[in-house]
Amino acid sequence: MRPCEKCLENEWKYQKIDNIVRATCQLCGYEVEWEPREQSEIRCRTCNGFRQKFNFKKHKANAKYWFLWGWKCTKCGKIYNDEAAKVFKKETLCK
Repeated sequence: MRPCEKCLENEWKYQKIDNIVRATCQLCGYEVEWEPREQSEIRCRTCNGFRQKFNFKKHKANAKYWFLWGWKCTKCGKIYNDEAAKVFKKETLCK
């Protein structure tokens, strides 16, 4: 997030209310509100192309975790992982 417009520091506290995100500067109390974009509307950091949902077909057999889906750029093909799709191996959860 960008620095605060009043104190020029980057100390934000975030709060989500319904579909609106409110960021409050912890130093001066300045508030900013916005409506978050959908993941598919977010553009690629490399080429500024649009992202599409991409389902992974396989994963490493000995991995501690893997992702069920991610976001793939339609222009350059770069893949971004989604933390909501992270799945852990059962043995690692029991330890």
